[in-house]
Amino acid sequence: MLDPENITQETYESAIRDVGQVARDPHEVANQLREISALYGYYYGVMIKVKRLLDNSEDALENYKASARTAKRSEGVKLTAVAAEDYVQSLELTGELNNEVRRLKESYGYAKGICSTLEMKKDMLVQLSANSRQESKLYQ
Repeated sequence: MLDPENITQETYESAIRDVGQVARDPHEVANQLREISALYGYYYGVMIKVKRLLDNSEDALENYKASARTAKRSEGVKLTAVAAEDYVQSLELTGELNNEVRRLKESYGYAKGICSTLEMKKDMLVQLSANSRQESKLYQ
């Protein structure tokens, strides 16, 4: 099972190796076609979960930045937009929140990649199945 909160390049590569295997035997093609919708559903659910985590992380970053600017202004300091942004970017927690957003964007990209791979696999399996049917007609 893939942990939506911690999809790394290694887990992505492992998942791609697992889902990317396309059968050559016509019976195995049929089996993979039967299983692909469940696999796609699972990984699409993972992608949705990562997207929600990413959205929450982006919201937390924006809320923190807004509250930091407001707190600085409440100290009586007049800030231009650029100065306020510079101040917020200099805060340690802003860097941590930015890193979390970047990490989750990467995880989301990996999850989307897995779903794209499954879509390509489905197309390939459908084509292999059609080719197999055509071949069997030739021998009849």
